[in-house]
Amino acid sequence: MRRLTSDHSVTEMGKANPPAYAIDEGERVIVETADCDGGSRGRDGRRRPGPSYANPATGPIEIKASQPAEALAITTHEVRPADWGFISGGGDREQATVVEIRDSMAIYPWGLRLPLYPVVGVMGLAPAGDPVPTTTPGDHGGNLDIADLGAGATLFLPVAVPGAMLALGDVHALQG
Repeated sequence: MRRLTSDHSVTEMGKANPPAYAIDEGERVIVETADCDGGSRGRDGRRRPGPSYANPATGPIEIKASQPAEALAITTHEVRPADWGFISGGGDREQATVVEIRDSMAIYPWGLRLPLYPVVGVMGLAPAGDPVPTTTPGDHGGNLDIADLGAGATLFLPVAVPGAMLALGDVHALQG
């Protein structure tokens, strides 16, 4: 099975983005993704110097033979989170709370343990019109952040441009 790395990613879904990968319809691939900050955080939760990207998505992935007016069925077979993640938000965007991931559990620093149900947060196609940031949900998909996009889920999206131009990322160890 082919592995598509996060070395090729976008922060907006658009028809002008050249494909980083091309696959056949029905082909199963492994897609590696960056975290929601584009790998700009260290394991201590602090933001490292340098660029930070909101929800970079691996791709675009051209789905050969996909044409406008068709629907693309994207099936997630398995989602594997990293061995640690983070929660950020609120007033301090520079510091995040690190959560350890092991034994199928998210382990918070204060002792809370929650079972994992990993999901793909961003999954979308290039729209026919202007590009859309990967942080924005819409008819094209995008930042969906729903607990239903885990293993076994199939998402149907309308194809707006030849090749569909799929991009995905922002994996969550669990989603509330």
